[in-house]
Amino acid sequence: MDGLVRVGAQGAASAREVADKAEVVLVCVNTTEAGYAVANEVALGSCVQIYIDMSTIGPSVANCIREYFSCTDIKVLDAPVSGSIERAIDATLTIIVSGTKKEAEKVRTVFAAMGVNIFFIGDIPGDGQMMKIANNYLNNVQAIVTSEAIAMGMKFGLDEKIMFDILNVSTGQNSQTSGNLKTP
Repeated sequence: MDGLVRVGAQGAASAREVADKAEVVLVCVNTTEAGYAVANEVALGSCVQIYIDMSTIGPSVANCIREYFSCTDIKVLDAPVSGSIERAIDATLTIIVSGTKKEAEKVRTVFAAMGVNIFFIGDIPGDGQMMKIANNYLNNVQAIVTSEAIAMGMKFGLDEKIMFDILNVSTGQNSQTSGNLKTP
């Protein structure tokens, strides 16, 4: 946070303090417990108008978190992201948004500052989360199958680097062969 403050951001000691200062609050946490805790604090904020959960928490948790805001005027979007750390740094993430179209359009420039692929998937709470889970499922299957195929080839004596070179110009190419699992 210190680095951000040095370049002009305002620091805050809690999620509630952020919600008392900002109209739009974006959240990206790595546990459901943290998601509930942050939502509970933000729902009490005096300035916040739109709460955007960019975590990967699943549709059931997204719906539970929305309940924190049911007695407020705060609009809620779930907008999980897909992409690597490099894509986050380069602001080329994919952002999958669900919630009201009106609020999604209001914060489109916020999303555009982080990603180049911004999809509004629907107004049903949790739809963005479900799409992210479907994407992660496919990616995980690719990782498992690609790892097994490479291991099989290496056990047969094939050169790992040549295998990746061939796969990346053939029908076996996928996000694992061209990214996550490629050889140094």
